[in-house]
Amino acid sequence: MREFAILFNGGLTWLACGIVLISLGCITYYIFAILFCKDKKQEKKGLKNSFIALLIGCFIVYLLHYAGEFRKLNLKAETVEKMLAMDITKIESGDYELELTKDKNNSKYNVYINKSVGDTSLYDEEPYYYYKIGKFFDYRFTDEDSLVVVFARSSDRDFEQIPAVQEHCSKVGIVQGDEVLEIYYWDNGNTDEILKKALDYIFEVGLESNMVNY
Repeated sequence: MREFAILFNGGLTWLACGIVLISLGCITYYIFAILFCKDKKQEKKGLKNSFIALLIGCFIVYLLHYAGEFRKLNLKAETVEKMLAMDITKIESGDYELELTKDKNNSKYNVYINKSVGDTSLYDEEPYYYYKIGKFFDYRFTDEDSLVVVFARSSDRDFEQIPAVQEHCSKVGIVQGDEVLEIYYWDNGNTDEILKKALDYIFEVGLESNMVNY
């Protein structure tokens, strides 16, 4: 399956790039032909078809390399309130891991949590993204004590799988003073169910028994 996915995605990429390059060449040819030919009917038709082919090629490239790269997490008001109400100062610094089950399909998800003190530079301004478009897909919530940043969900785009995007990583940061609690996990849906379960676990059970050493 892996080899087939690589051939399929790679083949589509080469095909799309070929369509784009050939279309650009044809567009250039037809533009010059229209400028210097008396009967422009055929050249205009060819130019139109070349533009359509160019759009198709660009669309395939977009689907393979860019579509779905970032998404907003679908958040409910209740989940936002829980994050703002959390007192992270009571949580010991360290790395934690939870295994939670999604009710809809009983799938298990690993949720990773990190509590740190001292470095809040990532949250002083808008979150940093390698692709700047990511900043249009995040949320920032504040009250008197907390800053909550729900980062843009980034994809697991990989040409070794079909479709190339199957999961997104959801990441949340809660800042209080110089302390930061970060929660992140991979999910193939787009709801806040796993995040809400993690928050409920922290509120009701605590994280002491879930600390891990990496």
